[in-house]
Amino acid sequence: NTTLENLDLAENPFSQHCIKRLRMAMSSKQSPCLICLGFEGPSRDLSEMGIKKRSVTAIKRALAAGADVDWQNPKESMHTALAKAASRAFLEGVKILLDNGASTTKVNKAGNTALILAVSCYPSVDTDLDDVLKCVQLLLEWGSDPHFENANGHSAIDLAATSPALIQQAL
Repeated sequence: NTTLENLDLAENPFSQHCIKRLRMAMSSKQSPCLICLGFEGPSRDLSEMGIKKRSVTAIKRALAAGADVDWQNPKESMHTALAKAASRAFLEGVKILLDNGASTTKVNKAGNTALILAVSCYPSVDTDLDDVLKCVQLLLEWGSDPHFENANGHSAIDLAATSPALIQQAL
């Protein structure tokens, strides 16, 4: 697991902002969640800084401060950080989150797991097919159920079958 002691605290504005936010959360005896490093007030949404910006450092800092790795953001359709990372094929983020205990079974409002979101992200977002496949493989290795169906009755297998690029890579 990541701790404050093993982080590289680089001297740059982003790092300084993250440190300030973590100290504020810790001094107020709040349990900072994984999604706590946004720039707008006491946001709990790391996806702005850690996931959207693909910042491994931001994720590690939040985890080191005691973040709740499975917090579900009500402003983001109840996505967890793992779901957001998987939906962007952010492989390093997915690895860190899984290594720190993120659940592969949490679902968002639509009933999608991180695996379903990973499979369905290509080519709809700016992702590399190889990274998508690696994220899918990693989620499967960590126990994601490819047969789990979302609220619309679709599984990761169903969605993969509709993607020619994914089918071609699998063959």
